[in-house]
Amino acid sequence: MAPVWEALARRGNDMKLRYFRCRHELLAVSLASGYYKATGRSQIVFLPTSLGVQNAAMGLSTALQERTPMTALSPDTLTYGDDPDGDPGAEWPSLLTDHPGPARNAEVVVKWTKRARTPSDLVHELRRARFVAESVPTGPTLLEIPFQLLMGEGHADNRPWVFPTPVVATPDHIDRMAQILASATNPIIVTEHGGRTDADRDALIRIAEALSAPVFEVWMPAYHNFPRSHPLYGLGPVEQVLGEADAILVAGSNGPWHPPHALRPGCAVIHLEQDPMRPRAAYWGYPTTHAIPGDL
Repeated sequence: MAPVWEALARRGNDMKLRYFRCRHELLAVSLASGYYKATGRSQIVFLPTSLGVQNAAMGLSTALQERTPMTALSPDTLTYGDDPDGDPGAEWPSLLTDHPGPARNAEVVVKWTKRARTPSDLVHELRRARFVAESVPTGPTLLEIPFQLLMGEGHADNRPWVFPTPVVATPDHIDRMAQILASATNPIIVTEHGGRTDADRDALIRIAEALSAPVFEVWMPAYHNFPRSHPLYGLGPVEQVLGEADAILVAGSNGPWHPPHALRPGCAVIHLEQDPMRPRAAYWGYPTTHAIPGDL
């Protein structure tokens, strides 16, 4: 990514972007994840080719699990010195032992990955990588950029940014779920990442107070979802009270309880999530009766 670094350096004090140099790929991905959680703004991450993407794989997989958007850029090469106009240097043919390349290395740990092939392709695919990362369900994406594109002339076409549209359930659907919860005798709420922002957390508090429903966080919450000092904050594991609940609102959780079928007969389970019933996960056997898709 040296050409990008040089372009940033030439801007000097006029550079509007903030650039953080990290000593390890996992640290870079973790910083991007934490920055998003603190600000709500997804970041760009530079990753070295080959082992660089593999070193970052744990962080990218966690971002995919937590639905944290970011766009990773990783270089590769189209030639290894046979073409004098596109010679990447001696280290590429001697040290690169990875056959798949960054895009294929990242396939199992990101939401979307692709290789740019032409200057115009680079412009369009970078724009698309950001859009896909920030579209619901949010998650990391990776764009592989050949060295020759980085060193070549750029493409003049720079189209305006298109903002992803939030996914929102219909008012009728929300009203039906609200009626189920309001008519329940012992409703409870389970969450893992339902309090991503202050607005999300405040909404969760209002729902809990309106229902007089305790809120339980699963054993590995990704956010500070609910105030620990609130009288409706559920103490202890949710499994202790599952048998008493007749309606459960799962407000963003990858695995709300265990074992999955430890519920009383007839209990309503409403799954509120960016991607209900987790289509990208290995398992979702929880007895879900209703699903509400939404930008959670």
